[in-house]
Amino acid sequence: MIRFFIAALGCLLVLSSGMGFAQQGQAPAKSPEAQLQEIQKAIEEKGAHWTAGMNDIFRLPPEERRRYMGLTDSVSLERIPEAQQVLRYSWHPQRFDWRSVEGANWTSPVKNQGACGSCAAFASVGTFEIQLNIFNNNPRLNMNLSESHLYFCHERTCETGWQINEAAEALMVDGTTDEDCFPYSPTVQDSGIDLSCGERCSDWRTRTMKTSCWGWVSGKDAVHTPAELKEQILKGPVMSGMTVYDDFQAYRGGIYQHVTGTDGAGHAVVMVGWDDTTNPPCWIVRNSWGLWGEGGYFRIRMGTNEVGIESRNVFMVLGEFPKGKITDNGHLFGKVDVGET
Repeated sequence: MIRFFIAALGCLLVLSSGMGFAQQGQAPAKSPEAQLQEIQKAIEEKGAHWTAGMNDIFRLPPEERRRYMGLTDSVSLERIPEAQQVLRYSWHPQRFDWRSVEGANWTSPVKNQGACGSCAAFASVGTFEIQLNIFNNNPRLNMNLSESHLYFCHERTCETGWQINEAAEALMVDGTTDEDCFPYSPTVQDSGIDLSCGERCSDWRTRTMKTSCWGWVSGKDAVHTPAELKEQILKGPVMSGMTVYDDFQAYRGGIYQHVTGTDGAGHAVVMVGWDDTTNPPCWIVRNSWGLWGEGGYFRIRMGTNEVGIESRNVFMVLGEFPKGKITDNGHLFGKVDVGET
């Protein structure tokens, strides 16, 4: 079954006959090896600064690869004219990365959403986990929170996908539990089989955590300057939307820019830093495809709204961290009351 996501309110998913699968009257689909050669040729011809290679996702047929996306936001591909671009404010460092601040890694471990369109849940929970480390001034806290609870308990399915603002709102209003309460099972990762909210633990109410509030970076539906995004990233990671093409799925390393392919699908990721000293300057971004790319991360060209990554960005704010205790099964913590923010 070919899985894809249709947005209900202005969502962007471009579906075309060029998806790479054979239909009546069409040429047979190209092999992943042939597609990879075309991508590598396009990288060389356009002088891009990244490398493509075979990986577990790219080996899949194009219709199967789409299961690894799921963002239903409308991502703008417009660019801010160079004359209006502001690379950074005077107090911004040339390089910043939450994986290396004051000698510590403040990010939580990379996860794998698998063949389910739950990327918005993974991006929002990943942002939340990193913010918890920062808020508590403890880079080793690494709370393992439940994407399953956030996603499936809000009537999402692997085929419907989600918007990043809806995921952020759900984290603020309802929160999510620890991973042990509602694990993201291998059946979801491998086969995209939905879970039932009834599978969560019986005491989930006392194991729920929330953010205090969330907001759009410099306004909704606007292409942002690098300086605006950097100002927010200095306070914590930023959840971002982007459009994924086949060439991105073959990313191995370097500074990504789109070089080939027109059939894109939405995806949610987490910006954790930047580097202005590279050529070209780049964002440092966390993905949710396991150790794909650069150990689960990728770098992407800055300042050109590459594949829409600078156009739809959400930040989160935390309130008081609940008192909790550590058990053999993980963290048990009380529910966070949300006050005015």
